[in-house]
Amino acid sequence: YLSNYTDAHWKAAKRILIYLKNTTDIKLRYTRIPKAKPLEVYTDSDWAGCQESRRSTSGGIIFAYGNPVFRKARLRNWIKQ
Repeated sequence: YLSNYTDAHWKAAKRILIYLKNTTDIKLRYTRIPKAKPLEVYTDSDWAGCQESRRSTSGGIIFAYGNPVFRKARLRNWIKQ
């Protein structure tokens, strides 16, 4: 994109820079929670749990010293036969 950028790319870049400039006071704060494990991972899934579409869901969350650092949930595209 750097060698052949369009007006849309330029507008998107400016929008990101304006957002970053206007949100410098917003911060994430992570504190070490006593007795928390250095790393905890939880996952779960539900096979064909959606009653209407019979699609499956899955997800997980990762904690570092008791603070959530990553989360993902997903509705699967394949259907249980």
